[in-house]
Amino acid sequence: MVHRIGKLYKMSHNKIKVANQNPDASGNIDISLDNLSNVSTTGVTTNQTLVYSSGAWTVSNMTSSSTMIFIGEGAAQNYNTSGGSAISAGVSVEFYDSNAFNGISSATITGSSNWVSSVTLPIGNYIIQANLGITFSASSGEATYRIYIDGVAVGTTGNVGYSDLSVGSPAATYLNVTSGTSVVDVRIITVSSVNTLANQSTRQATHGYFEVRSV
Repeated sequence: MVHRIGKLYKMSHNKIKVANQNPDASGNIDISLDNLSNVSTTGVTTNQTLVYSSGAWTVSNMTSSSTMIFIGEGAAQNYNTSGGSAISAGVSVEFYDSNAFNGISSATITGSSNWVSSVTLPIGNYIIQANLGITFSASSGEATYRIYIDGVAVGTTGNVGYSDLSVGSPAATYLNVTSGTSVVDVRIITVSSVNTLANQSTRQATHGYFEVRSV
């Protein structure tokens, strides 16, 4: 009788490390930010961000939610429930949001019944953008609008027309508040064939938005 003896192989565990971390039994390696040589998360709290400075990533005092304001939830809410006036040249247009996000310290949002008429910003640098969704009585209807800072028109002109395809050409501006505060709103510049306030429907609440980013 002949007996065959198979070869015996010795298996060794993979000892390769990545960021000083050993693999598990399946060869997987889990790496946290703290394991990276140029990252420090000492003292980090919820929502804080990392900033790159002098060759390393360190915790910033600014949180990820402290850099912007956003108003405009896309709700089906008729514009005649706002505090706004009938749409015409010079009129300030309001924006709907039942839970408007304000992540800029010391900034305030002014409005009523979830309709926002203006935002007041503290000292700082900002990029501001606004989009309108008002409605018109004829296919030739069109409106232009701009952002106003303390009652003065600034930045680029936004446009909105009769169809939904003509919604989405927002007004935008840069703002540097050097002292005190500045009040920001959005006003109509020119308008034609616009619907009455009672017939404005939900388009402004659905498509209108107002955004401020601290830079």
